[in-house]
Amino acid sequence: ANVLSVIFFKEHLTKSSVLLTCSMLLGVLMVLGINPFDLQFHAFDLFFILSALFVTLNVFLIQHLQHAHKVSNAVIAYYNNFVTFLLFTIAMLVSNRMPSLSTLTGSTLLMIVSCGITQAAIYLFYYAALSRFPVWIVKNILLLIPVFTMVYSLVFLHVVPSLLHLSGAAIVLLSASLMIRSHNKPEK
Repeated sequence: ANVLSVIFFKEHLTKSSVLLTCSMLLGVLMVLGINPFDLQFHAFDLFFILSALFVTLNVFLIQHLQHAHKVSNAVIAYYNNFVTFLLFTIAMLVSNRMPSLSTLTGSTLLMIVSCGITQAAIYLFYYAALSRFPVWIVKNILLLIPVFTMVYSLVFLHVVPSLLHLSGAAIVLLSASLMIRSHNKPEK
């Protein structure tokens, strides 16, 4: 998103913006426990890269709709959630992975409801942020997802994060807050 914003939309990213983006990526690697020097490229990785590209291009389109046609954030979030729900339900039915209601425990149901509420909130906040910030900032803020996943893993799966994971989460949170604060300065 940073590169596309600079090339196609002629946005000027400051050195601090680039540094904060890099620090957020470093923090995410720490949260996920990934050593970047152990990464290897495989041909099927192109599908992931293309998926990320198309999702990013979609964000630019959505932001254009928000500004040019005054489409409500709530409307976009509703349809996005609804289509996602339908597609996941169809995928579960086709793959024969639909869970039986009798096998679900109370904690599992609580987790499912919590994830549904969180998913809806994510879309609402995401589109509200798109109406206020440039795409590159919103896409960088999405790097908070592994931090929230770490918290969910702690709460629901009782997976205790290591010091490396917590340090990475702190880097991501600090970088995100500095990125937003620098964008919200009076001159901007």
